[in-house]
Amino acid sequence: MAYTTVAKPTAHCDANIYTGISSAITINSLGFLPDLVIYKDRTEAYSWGCYDSSRGIKKWLQNNADNIATEIDASLTAFTSSGFTIASMSADPIGNKNGNYYGSWSWKANGASKTTNDAGAGGASIASVYQANTTSGFSIIQYTGTGSAGTLKHGLSIVPKM
Repeated sequence: MAYTTVAKPTAHCDANIYTGISSAITINSLGFLPDLVIYKDRTEAYSWGCYDSSRGIKKWLQNNADNIATEIDASLTAFTSSGFTIASMSADPIGNKNGNYYGSWSWKANGASKTTNDAGAGGASIASVYQANTTSGFSIIQYTGTGSAGTLKHGLSIVPKM
């Protein structure tokens, strides 16, 4: 498979390390509006925080639980033009507990602008909504499972790999 060189990778994906504070915190050092933000407490053993602009703010995808990934209201309160904001977390440690150290990883899709693809259109057998960054080869896809194998439209020009 041929790989494309991205001229400025940090214009599409970036990582940060920050310290939690006793009030809301905004990470604004990204050079883009993030569409996916994942962060992890490096001080204590708490779940990963995973948020995307397709589902919206405060929608935490708990992807490291013992059960199926669940979406619950949580701490990310805004996607900003150059980062994200996390609420004050005096009791809930997901993302901003005072004095704890965090790592965050952010990706740019296309600013929460979604494309709808119906089942049967564009070779897809399952209806989906997606946003894609074709420069970096990243997309976020939303769909409702059918219980059967199927194909999804993802907005990229090649089959994605992960």
